[in-house]
Amino acid sequence: MEPDRLTEVVTVDEASKPAVQPTLTRKQVGELRRRYLTVHHGRVKACEHLAKFGKDRPPRNNCVECWTAFFYTSCDLEGIHVIFTTQGVPALTKIHGTKFVKAFHGFLTSCLLPTLKAEAEQLVPSDSTVIEGGVINERSREVQSIVSTIQDIG
Repeated sequence: MEPDRLTEVVTVDEASKPAVQPTLTRKQVGELRRRYLTVHHGRVKACEHLAKFGKDRPPRNNCVECWTAFFYTSCDLEGIHVIFTTQGVPALTKIHGTKFVKAFHGFLTSCLLPTLKAEAEQLVPSDSTVIEGGVINERSREVQSIVSTIQDIG
């Protein structure tokens, strides 16, 4: 058997009455605003500017370090790359603006291209005909000396 459950019966008149909302004092409103609405920005370590940028908002200053931090953390580099390679610089300028494109060009030339070049050099093997350290020459000298001593003995 099912145990007896307590159910609260609400009449239609009680349901239609608006619920009484407690009034908040000015102090309570301030506390709620600080807790739920205040945005705390971090700082860019290289230049100590406030990081007032995000995914939808680029930096408003012309600080190179702020723009670099923005591109590393908050920017969709793959999407920019697709627009840049398929539609070109004018389309990128039309979408993001001149300031963004200039900052992206600086970021591309100073940070991304050297990194990509270093990765590409590590992935491509060096010429297989070049022997580093002269290992074969040292071994061939050892072999020649062993052969000459065997010939001298024999």
